[in-house]
Amino acid sequence: MTPKKETIEVVPFDATINISVTGNIYARLTQLIFSNFLFENEEELKNMIELFKSGRTNENIKAYHLETLLALHQHIEECAREQKLIKIEEIEISFKEEEN
Repeated sequence: MTPKKETIEVVPFDATINISVTGNIYARLTQLIFSNFLFENEEELKNMIELFKSGRTNENIKAYHLETLLALHQHIEECAREQKLIKIEEIEISFKEEEN
């Protein structure tokens, strides 16, 4: 079988893309990153954190993709800060009681 050639659109790795992101999409991205469904358990989360710290996310596909999401999240936050769109709000935080 002779290979068939097609043309596709690609974004070069060194290209910089300017986009607009709503606060709602940013909030949804935050929920996605920090929700429990990305991690099967606390041990998996701890292992991913170790991979991040040691620069070895390429050893774990979930850690690799999570790093991509975190990089996007951080860049959106930086752009929002530069554009003076960040607001400071007071929130309540509660922690799960540890069992003895």
